[in-house]
Amino acid sequence: MSQIKQYNRNELSAFEALVNKDIKTQVTSSELETLVANIDKWLYCLYSIKRDVEYNLSSRDAGRKILLQQMKDNGSPKEDISKLLSTESLWRVNTLKFLNSLEKKILYVKFIAKETSTKTMEA
Repeated sequence: MSQIKQYNRNELSAFEALVNKDIKTQVTSSELETLVANIDKWLYCLYSIKRDVEYNLSSRDAGRKILLQQMKDNGSPKEDISKLLSTESLWRVNTLKFLNSLEKKILYVKFIAKETSTKTMEA
């Protein structure tokens, strides 16, 4: 049985909350030890979060295009359209920053995993 299947949804959700806390660099040293001790689950959660963010980026883009077209079709004021575009651009920039920090965290965890496996092989 795979390690992921050993955890129920509540346990995985709680662990994912810890991973989110780590992404925001708000974990304690004991929480970090918990993450390192469960490195495979940590990576799984990071990749899962990354997929969710990527999905949100693409679906939000499609929704923005539809809303923009509806606003134009309904003759919305240019100020409203500009406000929508500005708000959406800011959201996209912040989401891309988060995605970037998430990808850096994935690389960091992979490095820890490789270092841990190297130490295990040497022992």
